Amino acid sequence: SQERRKAKGAEPKFSEIDKKIILIHFSKGPRAFKIPISYWTLPKFKKHLIENKVISSISIESLRQILLKAGAKLNRSKRWQYSPDKNFLRKRGQ
Repeated sequence: SQERRKAKGAEPKFSEIDKKIILIHFSKGPRAFKIPISYWTLPKFKKHLIENKVISSISIESLRQILLKAGAKLNRSKRWQYSPDKNFLRKRGQ
């Protein structure tokens, strides 16, 4: 009879060393790299890592998972958005 084994799954794309280097960059913050923003956003952090040749490519989701597994706290962007419609407030009832 044939033994059933669990599938191995995909090989990890990033080594533990790669992940540690990503976390070091994340912990320093954007201003340490002369980027004029207060906090990293995932797209800007991804761009920074690729431009500085830390990694050749990474998806936003992979980056998010690496940071979350390490216990990094991601803040949501707090941007106010306004409608370009001049009658927006009237239509909304204000």
